[in-house]
Amino acid sequence: MPLFPGTHLGPYEITGLLGSGGMGEVYRARDTRLERTVAIKILPRELSNDSIRKQRFEREAKTISNLNHPHICVLHDVGSQDGIDYLVMECIEGETLARRLEKGPLPLEQALKYGAQIADALDKAHRSGVVHRDLKPGNIMLTPTGAKLLDFGLAKPAVSLISAATLSGVQASPVTAEGTIVGTFQYMSPEQVEGKELDERSDIFSLGAVLYEMVTGKRAFEGKSQLNVASAILEKEPEAISAVRPLTPQTLDHAIRRCLAKDPEERWQTARDLELELKWMSGGGSQAGFAAAPIGEVSSRLWKAWTVASVLGVATIALGVVLGWKTFHSKSPARDMPVVRFDIPLTTADSSAFSFLTLDRGVAIAPDGSRVVFRVPGVSASRLFLRNINAPGILVLPGTEGAFYPFFSPDGQSIAFFAAGKLKAMALSGGAPAVICDATNLQSSGAWGTDGNIYFSTGAAPGLMVRVPADGGTPEKVGTGVTDAIASIQPIVLPGAEAILEGVWDGKSFDSWRIDAVRLGTGERRTVLRNAYSPRFVSPGILLFVRESSLLAVPFDPKQLETRGNPVSVLEGVLSAMVYGTAQYDVSNDGDLVFVGSESSALQNHLVWRERDGKAQEIALPPNFYQAPRISPDGREVAVTVRSPDPHIWIYNIARGTLRRVSFAPGEDEVPAWSPDGKRVAYASNSRHQLSWVSADGSTGEEQIVPVNSHIHIGSWSHDGKLMVYESFGKTTNREIWVLPLEGERKPYPLLNTNFDHRSPALSPDGQWLAYQSNESGREEVYVKKFPGPGEKMQISGNGGTSPVWGKNRLELFYRNGGKQMVASISTKGAFTAGNPRVLFENPAWAWQSGPNYDVTPDGKRIIAVELSEGIILSPMHVVLNWKAELAARMATQER
Repeated sequence: MPLFPGTHLGPYEITGLLGSGGMGEVYRARDTRLERTVAIKILPRELSNDSIRKQRFEREAKTISNLNHPHICVLHDVGSQDGIDYLVMECIEGETLARRLEKGPLPLEQALKYGAQIADALDKAHRSGVVHRDLKPGNIMLTPTGAKLLDFGLAKPAVSLISAATLSGVQASPVTAEGTIVGTFQYMSPEQVEGKELDERSDIFSLGAVLYEMVTGKRAFEGKSQLNVASAILEKEPEAISAVRPLTPQTLDHAIRRCLAKDPEERWQTARDLELELKWMSGGGSQAGFAAAPIGEVSSRLWKAWTVASVLGVATIALGVVLGWKTFHSKSPARDMPVVRFDIPLTTADSSAFSFLTLDRGVAIAPDGSRVVFRVPGVSASRLFLRNINAPGILVLPGTEGAFYPFFSPDGQSIAFFAAGKLKAMALSGGAPAVICDATNLQSSGAWGTDGNIYFSTGAAPGLMVRVPADGGTPEKVGTGVTDAIASIQPIVLPGAEAILEGVWDGKSFDSWRIDAVRLGTGERRTVLRNAYSPRFVSPGILLFVRESSLLAVPFDPKQLETRGNPVSVLEGVLSAMVYGTAQYDVSNDGDLVFVGSESSALQNHLVWRERDGKAQEIALPPNFYQAPRISPDGREVAVTVRSPDPHIWIYNIARGTLRRVSFAPGEDEVPAWSPDGKRVAYASNSRHQLSWVSADGSTGEEQIVPVNSHIHIGSWSHDGKLMVYESFGKTTNREIWVLPLEGERKPYPLLNTNFDHRSPALSPDGQWLAYQSNESGREEVYVKKFPGPGEKMQISGNGGTSPVWGKNRLELFYRNGGKQMVASISTKGAFTAGNPRVLFENPAWAWQSGPNYDVTPDGKRIIAVELSEGIILSPMHVVLNWKAELAARMATQER
């Protein structure tokens, strides 16, 4: 019988169902004594009705409760009530390895890490006299802190192995005595299949089967029935890992095969031995410290592509000639080297990284053109990957989770990047990233100079560029700053480290980017180009930059900091984001080019309704680039930004399923906000430098609310209609929160403007509290403060949070934590209090946006969200070796 929320088992209050299966149900519950969340597993009646097995279970439970280990799920308690026997365990947030393997094999770096952690957990259990007996992907949970081993054979009803001919389905069949089976067939040891007495080495065999599947994406032993599987385990060897995944290190293949030896005497004799072997491989014993790993199917596709090329001959031979020439004659004139093109394929998920997350430059090429580093966001965090030009393998760079804007050292032997509010650097020969200094701005970008300094943007003051020694130190200001702009990003250091170039934006319109030069000795600043962004320099004197999606070039004197002549277009179709001043391309000192084509930028998504449990219903509207949906006060309509062909405000009628446009003035209108009575929709008209509103029914056209001199997004409109709060790209910080009174003079004033980013302001339904996100702790978190103040703020999120949205008629505050939709209960009786945040559901397909990209219905039962569309147009990363010769030829042709 299922247990409903509110049911009590002893001191535990059931709050929801986590999962169910043949081994019972698992519920989320609250421990009312210790005020903590736990998981409660209801045991099958086969165990509860057998007194002998129940006594054995309780004896084993006492043993396992003492297994205090970071990679073992903690057993807190056992109990019985009204004929229900149950286990009380640690409640773990994450996904099972079985669920993760549905998406394919793990990157080798992750397989090694998780494998070592599981082996460590088994070693702890084995030393305590506990054999797991049912090690399988479904009993391994992947969490943000690593792998957790679950279910140490506690609640497995014994079933005799009656006859091999009866084995037809796949089921878990536990055992306690010789002659009966315990475990799941695909992961059983030979002695387990034969019903013999088990010891620790049986778990090692099972771990070998799990490791094989983690690395290859295939089970080590397969068959159409349990009889076939059992026969394979007893008599056959799994397919060679190298045949399934050619780039797998031989040391790992050997370690797994030793786990899967039929004879227990030939296996690893302890889990500790296997753990040390896996850690050795992960730490540098294989592949120079990095595990060759596919990004989805990238490695296999690359391997196949190179195999085809070798058969056909032409591409590989040409590439080999160029690589050999570059290796041994790197200083030869460019005209003596042929231009060679090839692609680095990306999967759909990887291409979406370039399609939707173009806030920073995601690709970099080494100064000598020997390797490429690129960023690929995952479900939880982005990572960096390394591709050596002269080899088909792609390597994961460990320790780069959450990384953005990678750039090389001048010698190409190290890489620097930004992550978790820090500037970091790591040697590509191996080793963990080292923190250089703090760098909290989300639009930080940098360059590594030949003078031993790293130059990067801070966002702490208008146009403030700083430098810091590459081995760490305190950043110091560079240049005079920019008083007429709100952003200076993407620096490049010119030869000799005498000057830098940087992209500068005044915030007035998206085409008002320019490129400034700053002399490092004097701090002198001058504008080099207008309507230009994302600069690169090719020696001895070519300046590259982007205008819309075109790559242009102009002769440039790095000493005088002046252009010579007119820019010419040299490459069309580079993926870029003018709003952020970024473009996905880079060049080496020798003129090798890497770029992502604009054919990847199918910026399409769709609107989806989601219930509180995550159940989805797609809204029947054509794919477009939707942004910032906002539900009307009566819950009947949704105002939303539709960005294609131009950003304007549209209103979606929920009942009729129709979409109509309500803003028509030239320019860009974005991020709507409803008036409390639902009669008007306000929005930012940043291209016209004003806040505007329009009647929701179309009876009156656009009216200016107030002029603005910075780029803004409206947060919310107060319940009494007397004011708005909005986010501004500030003059003293990157993001500020301002208040606009709508009565009297309508003179805006700053509410939060410190050295940190303050974003996504949202007023509570009663207008007494302001929710917002800030990076003051070093990462984005959600806070609430008394509005308009004074009073202390309260941090709502506990492990990262963005995009707060208040419940309309329920005392709740919603926010996002990566791919998780979070909610916290709120009380405003007396002092403000907030309950512990909880996860409503997870959704890796959310479309990224600055500010909330979702809203909650007035009754709090549904969420409308912008989600990524499937079928994104793919574009590989294009590599052009010795592009400098072609560049010079194109410039000469156009000049003539």
